[in-house]
Amino acid sequence: SPVLEIPLVSVDLKSEKTIISIPEKGYYYSKFDNLKDWFLKNNNRYAIQEFPDWSAYKNSFIMAGITGYTNKNRIKEEIIATLSRDVLKGHPSSYIAFDTNILRDRFFSTTILKDDEFKGKTLSFLLTDIVRDELTFSYKYTDRDIESYVAHPDLAKKANIIDNFWNQNKLKDRMQRLGYIEYNKIQNYMNFHICGNPGEAGGKTDMKIIQNYQSFVSAYRQVVLISRDFDFIAIAQGRSGIQPLRAELPEDIKFEESYTWDRICELIYLWSILYGCIELKVDDSKIIRFYGLWRG
Repeated sequence: SPVLEIPLVSVDLKSEKTIISIPEKGYYYSKFDNLKDWFLKNNNRYAIQEFPDWSAYKNSFIMAGITGYTNKNRIKEEIIATLSRDVLKGHPSSYIAFDTNILRDRFFSTTILKDDEFKGKTLSFLLTDIVRDELTFSYKYTDRDIESYVAHPDLAKKANIIDNFWNQNKLKDRMQRLGYIEYNKIQNYMNFHICGNPGEAGGKTDMKIIQNYQSFVSAYRQVVLISRDFDFIAIAQGRSGIQPLRAELPEDIKFEESYTWDRICELIYLWSILYGCIELKVDDSKIIRFYGLWRG
């Protein structure tokens, strides 16, 4: 990341171990905290929200399909199990439904569409408009935002990069946009259904989402509902026809031995959006710069 001056990863596609190194957690925290402290001292506490913290960095590996949920195998087993129901024998048909955070994690793109277990299998998916409406992206960088960032002495040296953030979506909205793209991908899937009406259910958003999914349940239809939100899963527990399944985030970043170039490209794509701009250095000399944002 040329803005944060943090080396995000070192890779060697010719080696048996593709990912050679990543920054130490403490080093990343120190760079982020120094930036945060400066903004706080200069009465700009919201500015730090536009720079990815360690949690965002760690989660980006899940979004790229490099790492996964700690119970990923169990989730895949439950999804495959939905295909074993025989409606001709009176079994209810099963639909796979997602909470908003699973869409932001790009689970459909990195797992359903790419893992061998799902190739050639026709799964049934269910979504609600409330999930789509949560994935709004309407906040953009203003002149004042850009000026506040380059007021930092170190960021001032990166003004030629940061200037390209003007009138582009802010960090949270960029992550929302990725989830919105997931929603559209699932919507275009061969066996997709949409349920509920945002105006029918009251209460908090989590409750509305769950009630919308439950409105789809019948004697002939049941729902496997996946979320990584502990409270969301707790609310969904015990509801007839809904099987809640929590996706568990890993505490640490753990890699497999090797990855394809396609997976590394997913990471480049995601980081260019997450950080706004990243640089790919080859043999410590050639530099390719990728922008996920462009002034306009």
